Amino acid sequence: MTLGPWFSAAGLHLLQSTLFAAALWLLLVTIFSNATAAIRYRLWFAASVKFLVPFSLLAAAGRQMAWLHRLPPALHQRVNVNVDQWWSRLPGPVVTSRLTEIPSAPFSPLPWLAGLWIAGVVVVLTRWWIEWRIIRAAVRASMPLPVAGGIPVRAVPSNGARRWEPGVFGIIRPVVLVPGDIQERLTAAQFESVLAHEQCHTDRRDNLTATIHIVVKAMCWFHPLVWWLDGRLHEERERACDEAVVARGIDSGVYAEGLLGVCRYYLESPVRSVAGVTGGNLTQRIERIMAYRVARRLSAPQRMLLHALSLAIVLGPVLLGLFGAPVNAQMAAGFTMQTSVGRTFEVASVKPNNSGDPGWSISPPLHGTETVRNLELRKIIASSFRIQDKMVVGGPGWLDTARYDITAKGAPDVANLVVWEMMRGLLAERFHLKSHVEERELPVYALSIARGGSKLGNPADGPCGEAIKEGRDCGNIRFPPFGVAIDNMPIGALTAVLARRLQDRPVVDDTGLTAFYDATVRWRPDDITPEELASVPEEVRPPDMSLFEAFERQAGLKLEARRRPIRVVVVDSVQPADPD
Repeated sequence: MTLGPWFSAAGLHLLQSTLFAAALWLLLVTIFSNATAAIRYRLWFAASVKFLVPFSLLAAAGRQMAWLHRLPPALHQRVNVNVDQWWSRLPGPVVTSRLTEIPSAPFSPLPWLAGLWIAGVVVVLTRWWIEWRIIRAAVRASMPLPVAGGIPVRAVPSNGARRWEPGVFGIIRPVVLVPGDIQERLTAAQFESVLAHEQCHTDRRDNLTATIHIVVKAMCWFHPLVWWLDGRLHEERERACDEAVVARGIDSGVYAEGLLGVCRYYLESPVRSVAGVTGGNLTQRIERIMAYRVARRLSAPQRMLLHALSLAIVLGPVLLGLFGAPVNAQMAAGFTMQTSVGRTFEVASVKPNNSGDPGWSISPPLHGTETVRNLELRKIIASSFRIQDKMVVGGPGWLDTARYDITAKGAPDVANLVVWEMMRGLLAERFHLKSHVEERELPVYALSIARGGSKLGNPADGPCGEAIKEGRDCGNIRFPPFGVAIDNMPIGALTAVLARRLQDRPVVDDTGLTAFYDATVRWRPDDITPEELASVPEEVRPPDMSLFEAFERQAGLKLEARRRPIRVVVVDSVQPADPD
């Protein structure tokens, strides 16, 4: 497993979360500037939770509901890879290309960054766990106080080493912890106001949300915005409880004196997951308490906007995943259901091939012409959609046995994309093909970079080197005996070739490689015996290794069997070709 794609996905998620928090900040300083502290807290908490919930996770949930509809056509070809010139038997002489290994960097920072991140997570969680243990021990040593109503209140005896401020501990069975001598420090009315503050924390489930934010801090400890959000959450939750206490009719002067008394005699809450009384800017809190006015309710447009934003944040990525989620990179070469309106082949011949010859070929579009010889109809359909054979599913069994010869000629200036669309139109006309695209979970081979890095060659040093220097087009897929070679081709060329060889499942690209490369890979066929291998002339004899081992050792690429959702073309109905 390589860390590069993981870091790329994590970076995109952090960028999305940062922009999301910035958007909420903008709303809070403009449209919701007069909102209550409770609403402001919820918005800041949403910004915190976003760091735990990638939009891609919601989009994945939408993709799981793809059965609710037939997915519309999505993508056009991005890379033209001419890999259709393929014969069932490998052609004759060996054509060697110089394989220049791209030297791996002697030092990759990604494993060190991953280790540093894990260390930071451990430090944050360990610190929280130690402090939680301290509070837990205080709960066990505490004694219940006879306070009527509300949640249980327990007094923590003073041991001289630590003095506790009042706070709520626990999520499922919360209790209020107070210093053992608090009733000696505060009047009865002040003590009652402090307990009302803690009851508000309990009613709001502040300990639960604080614990969730601790997880956010542990996962994203390196992000300054997360720690800034920590301050905003702590400040707004205390303000929200201040507003709730005064709104209950408790005298603001008594309440303010109670807060000052707590701050005078006791320490701030030891951990952020314990909702206390102090915290935030105490001076500003006292001023707001003393100048308290009944909080303005949000206007109808503000409420509608808030609800609309909430729905958009959750449902937007889900709908994106349901109707237009991006697909795997290996499927970028095609997958459009379009046919060319008004563009047809000038001449098209479709004939069954009953020769029994196992050999077949299909040429890439050339000057508006495409030629197919002795190929099964399922493979012809896959070629017209620019996808792998196993990505065409459904349909009658004869799709895999009925072979056809097709010669289709169009205008010489027609682009390849249009030729493939015209080919789909020909299939719809002559075979009455009807199909749709949907996402299914299938067994696949995932191609990734092996441990030790890629060994793909630099095209500038290979057969296409001169053409590259002169600015001419150059790219080729070759088939030396017992192998395959690419010159100045994208990684999609190898996945397509592998899909031809490994016909039991599609091959998906997990390498993250986007450039063009050279490579030559040769292997021992599975059906050749050691005696037969020894009889092969030494100059063309392949190394004694399987295809999987050869790609890992010679190209630095690893093939692994997995299951994952991919888009496929589903054949709804098809008929044998109409006679010419």
